[in-house]
Amino acid sequence: MGIEVEFAEDNFVRSTKRANQARVVARSLAPQLQGLFPDLFSKAPHVEAIAEQGWCNLVLFLSDAGSAGGLQTKPEYVLRLAARSALSAAQSSRSMPHLEKERYVLNQLKSYDFVPRVVGNATGICTVHIPGHGEVEYGYLLQTALPFKPASTVKASLDRNRYLWQLGEIMRAMQVPLVNGFGTEFDPVKGGFAAQSFAASLASSMQTIEEAPIAPSMKRWLESRLAGLIALDPQPRLYHKDLLGNLGNFLVDQKGDVCGVVDWEFAGSGLAFHSELASFIYVLIRDGYTQESIQNDRNAVLGGYGITEQQYREHYERDVETIVLLHSIAALIKYDLMTKKGTVKQEPWRKVFAERADALCAKTFAQDGVRIARWNNS
Repeated sequence: MGIEVEFAEDNFVRSTKRANQARVVARSLAPQLQGLFPDLFSKAPHVEAIAEQGWCNLVLFLSDAGSAGGLQTKPEYVLRLAARSALSAAQSSRSMPHLEKERYVLNQLKSYDFVPRVVGNATGICTVHIPGHGEVEYGYLLQTALPFKPASTVKASLDRNRYLWQLGEIMRAMQVPLVNGFGTEFDPVKGGFAAQSFAASLASSMQTIEEAPIAPSMKRWLESRLAGLIALDPQPRLYHKDLLGNLGNFLVDQKGDVCGVVDWEFAGSGLAFHSELASFIYVLIRDGYTQESIQNDRNAVLGGYGITEQQYREHYERDVETIVLLHSIAALIKYDLMTKKGTVKQEPWRKVFAERADALCAKTFAQDGVRIARWNNS
C-alpha cells in the first residue's frame, strides 16, 4: 500500500513543486559557486538539482566543468541547502542548526565508507535571487558525492528483505560511536545534541502526551509507559530516524547492495536501536501495511542487526512499541491543529494518519489493560 500509492496525485503535485524549486535555485546559484568554493572549481561548476533526496533541504550535485576534459560524467560534490524559512523564528539564520547537525554527524562517522565526507569548512550562508521572491538566504552544507544511486530510483529491482538486512548491519555500525548530548535538537555552540540527559531529551514527549486529544486515562497510561522508557537511561548513540522506511535516504550499487546513507537532517542521539526501529514500524503502520508484512520487515532488520526475534520480544519490543505510540500521538496532535486552522485539505493524508494512530493507541491501551488484569489475577 503506502502513502505514495494512496495519495499519488497529491504527492506528484507536491514533489513537482519541490523539483521545480530546486531547478530554479540551481540556475540562480550556479554563478556564485566558483566564488564560494574557489579551491574546488576551476570554472563555474555544472549544477544539477536532485529531487529524490531531502525533505527540509534542497539538494544540488556539483561537478567541475574543467577546461581540458569538458563536463565530467559523475558529480563530485553534494550541496545541501536550507532556506531561512526552514528555521524557527527564534534561531539566527547563521546558526543553521540542522545543517550543523548533519556536519557533526558526518564527522562522527567519517571512519565509515557509507557516509559522505564533509568538504573544507563545509557550512556557510549564501543569498540567491529567486524570481518572484527576491533575495532568499540559504544555509549550505558541502559534502562529497557518493558514486551510487538513491534506492528510490531503482526500487522496482530491489530485494526488500536483502536491503533491510543490510541496513540493520549499517545501523549496528553507526551506533558504535558515543556522541555528545541527547535528543534530536542540535546546539552549534555546544557542538553536540542539545539535551544534557536522556530524560531531558524526552521532556517534549511528556508535553506531547499532555497536549494530545485523548482521554485522561490514556494520558496517564502513556505517561507510565514513558517513565519506563526514561528508566532505560541509555548512552548517547546515533540514529538516523528516517533510514529504514525512506528509499531516498540510502544509496545502492548496481547489484542492489546498500553502499551509502545520506540526509541526516532528522538524526538524533540516545536510545538508538529502539528509536530507529520504532520510526520504521510507525511509518509502516501509518502507511497501512499488514501486520505480517511489518513483522517480516522488522525481522529482516533484526537479522542484520544481530538480534533474534525472541531476544527482541523479551528485551526490546515493549519499549519500541512505546516510541511508536509517541509518534502516533504526535500525528493526532498534528491533525487536530491542522483541522482547527482549516489547512488539513492541503495534506489530506493527515486524516488517514490520525485514524490509524488513533486505532493503534486504542488497541494497545486495551491490550495493556488485559495484561495488567492477568498480572493482578496471577
